[in-house]
Amino acid sequence: HEETHRQLMHLLAADSQRSAALAQYETCRRLLDEELGVQPSGETTALYQEIFNDKVTRWQGDKASPGHLVTLSPGHPVTLSPAHNLPTQFTPFIGRSQELETVTKLLQDGRSRLITILGEGGVGKTRLALAAAEQLLPHFPHGTWFVPLAGVESTPTTDVEDSVASAIAAALGLNFAPGEPP
Repeated sequence: HEETHRQLMHLLAADSQRSAALAQYETCRRLLDEELGVQPSGETTALYQEIFNDKVTRWQGDKASPGHLVTLSPGHPVTLSPAHNLPTQFTPFIGRSQELETVTKLLQDGRSRLITILGEGGVGKTRLALAAAEQLLPHFPHGTWFVPLAGVESTPTTDVEDSVASAIAAALGLNFAPGEPP
């Protein structure tokens, strides 16, 4: 469904979400390569170049916001949802309401851009973080990204900071040139 990726790229770019549009192209490119062993079509690549060169016409007037319908073409309404990579949870989040409220308040107050949740292995730190992220999706219309850091460590050739930066880049679908530091 490469056409769907193009439509989403165009919507994001037109809504001044250039980085998200470029990331969507990378997602499309990766999926086409992994699933079909092909590269994006010329039309998709041309749209990518337009976005990359900042040549896409921006929407004027009211911006579409997440949860509202926009029409890409006659008969094809689309609901915009905040971009995210949060994994689907197959079990309900039970308990920990106090901790969930604390985390969501910290993220909403505008003073905390990064929160570290500490605890022993298996106590539910990741599940708590994912529940907070899911609850706050509507408050971050440009996207919410989960970056698993389990196993990130320094190596003889890489500092832990570079490993974390590489994990973040991988979650966002960004690639570094060989030999280029993250």
